[in-house]
Amino acid sequence: MKTKTGTLLALLFVAISSINAQQESSKALGTWKLFSFKYGDREEQTISDAFQRIKLITRTHFAWVEYSTNEKTVTDSAGGRCEINGENYIENIDFAGAGMKAFLGKKQTFKLKFVGNKMYLSGNLSDNLQINEVWIKLE
Repeated sequence: MKTKTGTLLALLFVAISSINAQQESSKALGTWKLFSFKYGDREEQTISDAFQRIKLITRTHFAWVEYSTNEKTVTDSAGGRCEINGENYIENIDFAGAGMKAFLGKKQTFKLKFVGNKMYLSGNLSDNLQINEVWIKLE
């Protein structure tokens, strides 16, 4: 009897954990605007009005584009396949703008945290640069 109860409780725990991870993962889906960032030892910076960076995340792919708001031209971009599992987020860079060519074909591993309409993305790029970004969800 104890073995059956223990097994049922373990299965229930696994099922609930899986549901919670899926709910966290679905929070990442959508369109995001970069609000602030901190790269390496630099001080945290907010995005100026002269540039915008928009990120699109689906269940299987992502893309981001940075553009000049004055000139309406793309200044950099990257995208490819992604994996989302709870707070774990991996980007596989399959295409890149000029400033991101060094990351082509490499995985970037991050942690995600959500507070309200903000997504906090942190981790180390494949070149070991530590990044912390704050994104705001666009509706």
